[in-house]
Amino acid sequence: MAGMVDNSRQATRGDSLADLTDRLRHGFRRVTGPRQAILAALGLERRPMTVREIRQALQPAPCDLATVYRVLGMLAELKLVQRFDFGDGAARFELVDENGHQSHHHHL
Repeated sequence: MAGMVDNSRQATRGDSLADLTDRLRHGFRRVTGPRQAILAALGLERRPMTVREIRQALQPAPCDLATVYRVLGMLAELKLVQRFDFGDGAARFELVDENGHQSHHHHL
């Protein structure tokens, strides 16, 4: 989907976008534009992101907030992302590696 996220910067950490989409396929899920864009947006950040931050990173995307929530739920189920709750009422999400682990770093 044109204009969603610059995928050329994706390989900055963790799995490449191609590896992540392969993991989606192995989970018997379709690789859609919004799913790829959300994975790419998460791959560009070194910190967990809120749903609204992820949606903002997709601008000017034709992807509504409900779609972002659904995709993140599915990605968490497939263990492609991990959900964090820092006690401020906003869930945050971060990519995990192919073994289901996030890169070693601390969240403050």
